[in-house]
Amino acid sequence: MTRNRLWTPAVMLLAGTALLALLLALQARGHVSGSGLDLWGRTLLANARLIAIDDILTAFPPLSYLGSIVLASLFPWLGPTTPSLLAAMLGGVLVGGWFATLRDNGFGRWAAPAATLLLGANPLFLRAVAEGPAFVLLHWGVWLLALGMFQLRRGHRVNDIILIALALVLIGLSHPLGLVLTFAVLPFLALVMPPDRLRDAPAAAFLVLLFPLLFTAASFLYVNWIFGGAPLHFLDTLSRETAGLGTGAETNLADDGLRGLHPALLAAIGIIAACPIGVSMFVRTSGMPPLRFAVLALLGWLVSATILAALFDLLPSPALVAGLGVPLAAACAVRWPHERPARRETLLLLLAGMIGALVLSMADDSSETHRWRRAALGQPVPPPDPDLAELAVVLKQHDGILFDAEAAPAVVALRGRAAGIFSAETQAFQLAGLGSGGDAKVLVVRNHASSFGSDRIGRMFPELYDLGRPGYVRVFDSERWRVYARREKAPL
Repeated sequence: MTRNRLWTPAVMLLAGTALLALLLALQARGHVSGSGLDLWGRTLLANARLIAIDDILTAFPPLSYLGSIVLASLFPWLGPTTPSLLAAMLGGVLVGGWFATLRDNGFGRWAAPAATLLLGANPLFLRAVAEGPAFVLLHWGVWLLALGMFQLRRGHRVNDIILIALALVLIGLSHPLGLVLTFAVLPFLALVMPPDRLRDAPAAAFLVLLFPLLFTAASFLYVNWIFGGAPLHFLDTLSRETAGLGTGAETNLADDGLRGLHPALLAAIGIIAACPIGVSMFVRTSGMPPLRFAVLALLGWLVSATILAALFDLLPSPALVAGLGVPLAAACAVRWPHERPARRETLLLLLAGMIGALVLSMADDSSETHRWRRAALGQPVPPPDPDLAELAVVLKQHDGILFDAEAAPAVVALRGRAAGIFSAETQAFQLAGLGSGGDAKVLVVRNHASSFGSDRIGRMFPELYDLGRPGYVRVFDSERWRVYARREKAPL
């Protein structure tokens, strides 16, 4: 145990450093995820006090957002590497947690590092880290939930109840996909509860596990009601461009083979491919109902959540969803029922999962995964949204910009600074709402016919996108955005 305590911090530091180096190498080739740009743009706006505290408190998902704000406030010199550092830190600690639990459950001095390497170097885990801290937190939640569910039916210990309860809160507050995951897990919890408790007091059995989640959800809805005027006010923030919802799962359905599959089906297959140890564990535990029901519940939960996410248009790229099989594989390795002689079999199954993850990451042809794959192979990649990138280039040259920056925070991130923007909380923005142009030198407006609809500028000036404004000339025109700059008066 003493050696374990000494080696675990070293593994965390080594893994975190390696992940950060990988992320910086990807950034050098132009890869930053759309959700990463969204997070950094909102962080810049918050630290520049261009977002009201009300909007910060009601933002969703809150964990990665608040973490990025705090880290950027404490270490402003980190700049745009802040989200990457946060993701690498969370990923490094998670890898260290895998190592510690493997050592505590009988893996030897060589088997534990080997299993940890197979998990930490899994392409789907690396894809999740590159996506940003929100998905790393989802991996944390799935791993903790799996550890608790494996033990709950066997002993119903307080520690396992606490682990499941906290994991559900973590999953629900990490990412919009977490909302679907927490909803989808409810029927599968019944499979891992002790039969006598489920038979005698089913409501109490569920309430014990769900109370922290229900309390947290009620608190968050109350905060939204107080500061946003409606309990579901936070849903408005999910319509931001580049928020990483739905669009990341677009694939070319005309292709043959795996790339021709529907994204949800590809993701579901990927979960099984990334976690063959779970399938093997289900087969090998025919005489162990607690373990068998647990692995069945966990695999069924992830697959059903994938289908629900597709139905609600909350499905990210298939590689990200399939990557949730990696922390499940880590939990299966820890709870594997056989003793030391089976460690070689466990390692082979983890290796098979790594190979399956590699195949899935190559088969996923969604835009975000395609960019990540090219950058990982050493090729330069374009920005995730060329339209927003071109808009950011134009805005770099100007100040005094009237812009609903919260509608597209990625533009602020690509611009590199929030200074010079009149956002919704500034006096210039409020004066513009009274009908005057205020002191704005530049007006930015989104196309009301786009899939996202009008932004606040478009609602203040309904004809601005189509007709412009007296005294302003159009300097940028794209499918979704137009920019009007004040016409300079000719010198006398």
